[in-house]
Amino acid sequence: MIFARFLSLMLSPRFLTVLALGATATGCFDSTTSNRAVVTVRWAAPVGNTCGTAGIASVHVRLTSLSGINTDLSGLVCDSYSQSVSVPGGTYSITVDGLDGTNQVITTGGPITVNAPNGLTTLAPIVTLGASTGGASAVAAAWTIAGQPASSACGALGLSTVKVLVLDKDKKTPIGSVTVACSAGQAVVSNLSPGSSYLEIDAMDASGAIVYGNNPVYGPFNIQSGVTTSFQTAFDLVPLSTQPAANTAVSLDWIFADNGTCASHNVDNVLVQVEDANGQIVVAMTDPDASKPCNMAAGTTKQRVIDMKSVNSTCIPPVDAKSLYICNITGTSVGLHVTTVDKQTGQHLYGGSMQVKQLVAGTHTAIQTPLSLSACGGANTCSHP
Repeated sequence: MIFARFLSLMLSPRFLTVLALGATATGCFDSTTSNRAVVTVRWAAPVGNTCGTAGIASVHVRLTSLSGINTDLSGLVCDSYSQSVSVPGGTYSITVDGLDGTNQVITTGGPITVNAPNGLTTLAPIVTLGASTGGASAVAAAWTIAGQPASSACGALGLSTVKVLVLDKDKKTPIGSVTVACSAGQAVVSNLSPGSSYLEIDAMDASGAIVYGNNPVYGPFNIQSGVTTSFQTAFDLVPLSTQPAANTAVSLDWIFADNGTCASHNVDNVLVQVEDANGQIVVAMTDPDASKPCNMAAGTTKQRVIDMKSVNSTCIPPVDAKSLYICNITGTSVGLHVTTVDKQTGQHLYGGSMQVKQLVAGTHTAIQTPLSLSACGGANTCSHP
């Protein structure tokens, strides 16, 4: 009789209602989604970084159930650090990818496993972003302008864009670069090769002239395989010295006479020789600043310049300058010679010379016809103008 009364009580609507209410004490019950689960995914920037200093613009979250159901969340703001999503109840594997401003994956975190019961909100453990899923290396850098935040200083100083260049150990050859709005204050250079490198940051005005930068370039620092290298503090960009108004300068491009390219001719670098108006060699091919990238479009500002007065030039090519910019010329003429260097044998295979006359003191002359480089031999000695 007692058991029958107890059983009757357990099956009564009143008792079942109390039992259901008591069950909600173990989780967050959502009566409108009782046949689904809610998972709150949480993530953290790489250790010692914020999303900004790590160069992570957005995150991509993937939840994969044991039954093979994938739920993807893209374009999430990194520094929100969490996102809730409704999914069918079950056990899920969660991964979080961090993407840079060009939507390239630069870091990843997880996977972690979470059990998400129907009708409950499950707070997933924090996923800390770390090594790159693709195995590619990257460098993340932030900047200020003359000690002020880029968000306000760039506009006030008329700065439009910033180019971040990662240079090879020779401090000259770029191995990767990215150009972003100056006011962004940060950027990531992706798809880099591991090794010892240097960092150059150039801030440009609307005309493309470089007027602020990190001087000197930063380094060396080591890029590790599969990780994003970041720095604890922002780089402060300072005004760069501009050339004197009375400077006499020449700029030029070059092409191959056979319509080949630097790549097709197996050439990475060229050697430049410069003679003054009296025929005296001012910059010899053996000088440290005589070696230039064959493809000058990929060169840095410093690589584009030959200063006839100083190896440590402060000349800045104007916006209308050609690839190679020769400044601080004395006299009314200059002799130029460019010779290519085979990157395997070191042989001089192609070359060309020109004399530029009737220069006007204090002005820049941009030579409109490119210097033609022909095969060395015969009259083309590939040695002097």
